[in-house]
Amino acid sequence: MLNPRVVKVFKTHLLTITTVLAVILSIIVGISMRFTHEGGYNARTVMYVNFLGDLFLRMIRAIILPLIISSLIAAIAPLDISLSKKIGMRAIIYILATTVFAVILGIVLVLTIKPGGKGIEDASNPGEKTRKASTITDTLLDLIRNVFPPNVVQATLQTYQTTLTAPKDNPNADVNDWIISHNYVDGTNMLGIVAVSIIFAITMSTIRDKVPNLIEVILEFMQVMMKIIQAVIWLTPVGVFFLILAKFMEMDNILDVFEKLGLYLATVSIGIFIQGFIFLPAVYFAFTRKNPLKFIGYMGPAILTALGTSSSLATLPVSLKCVEEKAKIDVRVSRFMLPLGATINMNGTALYEAVAAIFIAQLRQIDLSIGNVIAVWLTKSTQIPDM
Repeated sequence: MLNPRVVKVFKTHLLTITTVLAVILSIIVGISMRFTHEGGYNARTVMYVNFLGDLFLRMIRAIILPLIISSLIAAIAPLDISLSKKIGMRAIIYILATTVFAVILGIVLVLTIKPGGKGIEDASNPGEKTRKASTITDTLLDLIRNVFPPNVVQATLQTYQTTLTAPKDNPNADVNDWIISHNYVDGTNMLGIVAVSIIFAITMSTIRDKVPNLIEVILEFMQVMMKIIQAVIWLTPVGVFFLILAKFMEMDNILDVFEKLGLYLATVSIGIFIQGFIFLPAVYFAFTRKNPLKFIGYMGPAILTALGTSSSLATLPVSLKCVEEKAKIDVRVSRFMLPLGATINMNGTALYEAVAAIFIAQLRQIDLSIGNVIAVWLTKSTQIPDM
């Protein structure tokens, strides 16, 4: 007969255990399939294998937008404005501090390890293709523009972006003389959606005595969203299994990938490990005096879902379930902080993009000045990645 304590632990962490098994199994099956099928798999076969994983992502992404909007409003609207301001200020300080640290960590690691130190021959001819770029100023201005979307409906589908294009008749012209184009590119403007939701929620908070029914409707809508999440979340092991398996099948040669990008992968992996398992747990312990390993255990399904989907927004529903039901975090904090964090607090993305920018410069044997490194730091610290 099984020990009741073991049974209780198994039931409590059933989702985490099954997701871990799915990840391990997908890696074993994926590697086995690559080595037993040297010719590789065609795109249609990969598509068939990825089908269930794609359905899982579609279900998750379908609930992201209503979840973010309802959770932010439900978290802020019932609160006193002074309490909302207190939570908001702490959230901003945390997001800025952790993102800046992640970028600095990435820069230090890539300059120390030098994964692109050997360099490569650049066989491309710059004159044969259109050169495009963006400046730090453009990135910052686009960031501010996206906070204030002119059309909220459009913001659910497109993001504003400034692009500089070199003149065809003078491709070597100074960047200030390049053609400036302002476009909307495909991708949800999550920053604008979050900003509009927060403004709407704060306004409701100031007149909450006059709109109790509206607040109640939003709170009930949030409960409906959480109920949907509870159903979808149990598909995580299946979805993650097929997503990871399809990625392995897409690779032409696993060994070749590690041979060419081994140091780069090692640099990024070391950085993410330091950020996620040393720095952030240290911050957690410093402010709560609680065991961070226990909290990481609660977040197991969210971490593994992030591994399979490569998307913090797609992981948001799982994260909410973990922090509220397992870690017992106050919903006033979780429903404000998590949608905001999943949108703009992407430490891992900021870290690996900083590493990638300098890695490419090293490959092309471009000597970076202190100014160039600072430019990378500013750009990657203020960038809002797509979902």
